[in-house]
Amino acid sequence: MSPVTGSGVVGRRFATGVALTTVALGVFGAALAVAAVVRAHFPVLDWSGRVRLVLRWTAIGALAGLGVGVAAGVLSGFVARRWVRGILVGLLIVASIVPVLLAGRRSPSVPWSSLGAPREYPPLAERRAAPGAPNLVLVTIDTLRHDHLPLYGYERPTAPHLAALARGGTVFEVAVAQAPETLHSLGSLMTGLYPHVLDKEFEDRRQGGSFLGSAFHTLAERLAAGGYDTAGFVSNIYLKQENGFGQGFRHFDDRSGMFWWGPEGRWKRAEHVVEPALAWLERAQSPFFLWVHVMDPHHPYEPASAGPWEDGSQAAPHAAVYGALSIQGYTRRLKDLRAGRPEAAHGELAYLVGRYDAEILQVDRELGRLHERLESRGFDARNTVLIVTADHGEEFVDHGGMLHGHSLFDELIRVPLVMRGRGIPPGTRLGGQVQLVDVTATLLDLAGLLPASGESPELDGVSLLPALAADEPPLHAALSFIDTRYVAYRTPEWKLVAAFAPYDLGPPSWLPWEGLLSMARVALGRPHRPKIGLWHLNEDPREHQNLVGRDAVSLGALYTSLLGHRRAHPPRVVASSAGPGLDSRGRRALRALGYVQ
Repeated sequence: MSPVTGSGVVGRRFATGVALTTVALGVFGAALAVAAVVRAHFPVLDWSGRVRLVLRWTAIGALAGLGVGVAAGVLSGFVARRWVRGILVGLLIVASIVPVLLAGRRSPSVPWSSLGAPREYPPLAERRAAPGAPNLVLVTIDTLRHDHLPLYGYERPTAPHLAALARGGTVFEVAVAQAPETLHSLGSLMTGLYPHVLDKEFEDRRQGGSFLGSAFHTLAERLAAGGYDTAGFVSNIYLKQENGFGQGFRHFDDRSGMFWWGPEGRWKRAEHVVEPALAWLERAQSPFFLWVHVMDPHHPYEPASAGPWEDGSQAAPHAAVYGALSIQGYTRRLKDLRAGRPEAAHGELAYLVGRYDAEILQVDRELGRLHERLESRGFDARNTVLIVTADHGEEFVDHGGMLHGHSLFDELIRVPLVMRGRGIPPGTRLGGQVQLVDVTATLLDLAGLLPASGESPELDGVSLLPALAADEPPLHAALSFIDTRYVAYRTPEWKLVAAFAPYDLGPPSWLPWEGLLSMARVALGRPHRPKIGLWHLNEDPREHQNLVGRDAVSLGALYTSLLGHRRAHPPRVVASSAGPGLDSRGRRALRALGYVQ
């Protein structure tokens, strides 16, 4: 064979190898993209975006194939036998594809990379409170919907004392809890950290180990280190000392308001929590921090007396049914109503709402008693700040459900927030949007324990005092979570709710290897149907019109903002410091309420 003929043969071999690998890997890239689009739908992309995604990964695969083909062509020049060259090209193609396939099959259950790289958690700063720092009184009310209060437009007079307090202080129009249940919500409030930061594995440690490890610094710890006397009186089984919520309190009473464990197994009421708090106030030394958490609005809805709005004759049949139930039976009945089996009896829902409202009124009376005692002891607006809020709300079939903890609609995560006292403008209603995670920063700012900027790298929340001083509505985006299942990103105008998935719900990275692995995880990982919702709160405040599929532009922009917001608040690196957690009695209490199976 002449040299010219030989070079032509080699050229054809080279071209054939390049063409084969280019087509093979181009088809592979297209197949991955099509499979990913079919399986995941990428809801943040419209159809044109999905087509572009397939074309992009076809091109990326083809370019990769071109590179592999050049390598194969060069190597094949040293091999005379055709069948050996074929095997060589095949091996190169397989070597390019198999690692991607294997990596896709090993996809994680949650995209932890989207939470950001863990950040160091600094030690507790040595800082003293400002001279003359105010006393701080925090009242948290369990399961209190903001829209069942007159100061947020409710027609029933459920909270006259709170309304009077609000007239002398500031009402925050929109305050968002970080979770629709107590544990993560008050964990965030008491540390100033988001749930995914505070609990990097989203473990709901009901079966063992405290939720708040001692390595995290609570609001009470920071205030105590600054010279505050600290006391807590709580009535939710999750908030017990063993679960980490007693950190930093010199006096912590987690027993005065728990269950009466007898044949009835009912709650103790707000008065049983407030009474020992009043006794403590008699010996409190300024400056002090007092936390009171009352449970009354939580189910079972059993006020000491009916509300003035209740029609006794209509309520009697329902009262007889519910009054005969144990806590387990009461919980089961409400869960059955949530599931639609059986349908609620005539007037049953109205009866439950009326009872719930009566429990709010019951708490309000105790709030009035606490405020009166503070004033009589000289702890007034000149030297004390009183904050009233809630851990989460409650659903009464607003979206087909009952109870709480199961969704991120506003009836569960929007809570009241009222502040009154020194440094708080009176007679003010502040618009915009704030979060419960801002409470720690705000109280530390009031105590003079926060930098002048109102922000601290140790906290995810920010102080609300600058917004109050400027009378400018804060426009912070808010994050709320249901453990490992869902995250909500709420702005004053929009809300995006997305389920955690083994992959992002938007297009994968442009970086070739990272993007290829993302596509493989979607196409080859466990079957997963993404769940995502989008609501325009200005036009649809009740969140009944899901705009997914109708507004891809807004959806994509919000989803990008959500990922950026989460990455800006990554998990913290802390030493393992879990305490003993709840005992068997505490777990039985949670089981009765339906929290533990």
